[in-house]
Amino acid sequence: MMAQRLGRVLWRRRLVCAVVAAIVVVAGGVWLITRQKIYQSSSSVALLPVTTNSGVLPNYPNLISSLIPTYIQLVSSPVLLDAVKGELPFAISEGQLASDVYAESLSNAAVITIVAENPDPGRAEIIAAKATAVFEKDLRGNRVVIPQIYSRPTVPANPSSPNVPLVLAAVLVVAVVLGLGVGLVWERLSVVDAGQDAELPHVGNSTARAAPTARAAPNARGAPQRQAKTGTSRPQRR
Repeated sequence: MMAQRLGRVLWRRRLVCAVVAAIVVVAGGVWLITRQKIYQSSSSVALLPVTTNSGVLPNYPNLISSLIPTYIQLVSSPVLLDAVKGELPFAISEGQLASDVYAESLSNAAVITIVAENPDPGRAEIIAAKATAVFEKDLRGNRVVIPQIYSRPTVPANPSSPNVPLVLAAVLVVAVVLGLGVGLVWERLSVVDAGQDAELPHVGNSTARAAPTARAAPNARGAPQRQAKTGTSRPQRR
């Protein structure tokens, strides 16, 4: 019963629901079109143990767990980014480069992924390649790990942001939910307004019925007075 009643209400307010849903879809589409596309290029660097150091192999799991966070911070450090900036064939600000380059790593994995993002796919690939090269150079000869590049940056074909399928799915969900919600609220407000309007004629009729009674009382009291005045003013014949 509740579902049927809800369905009837939504069907009565289908135009309101459709208009609200359409507005949300259009707003989401405009936001998606005007959003700047960001391209992402990345490389993967494996950190292998130095086999010539006898003290590294037995403690390698513990060492790599403690070193991974340090190496991730190294990729975003000002020292490494300054070196990367000097290798780039185009001009870029330090703040922009710091926001474009970062590193990440899976848990319990001796692999670091160096990521570069940029509105230009070609520049994203160049930045990622230069950052990888500088990182490998800094780690070379540390006698603990050997950096080994097994996945080099490539020019991305598709933007990484915004995620068009995800955004469209979210917009559709919001449009449906918001449209149904506005339709129900509209129905509720209409019922309240109709109830208030129904009470107004009842109040008016009561006042109208009371008015003649109030007007009749003076007439009833005034009638004997007019007769008395008429009787006293009539002259007597002789």
